[in-house]
Amino acid sequence: MDQINGNREQLEGKLQERYGKSKDEVRKEVDDWSSNQN
Repeated sequence: MDQINGNREQLEGKLQERYGKSKDEVRKEVDDWSSNQN
């Protein structure tokens, strides 16, 4: 998280690079994770 400075688009891009998932897959996973954090 430090590398992306809280930027969601950068987070999604890093996850896409790391895991080879589509933008839509990553966006859904980040949405799910984010909603579980509150």
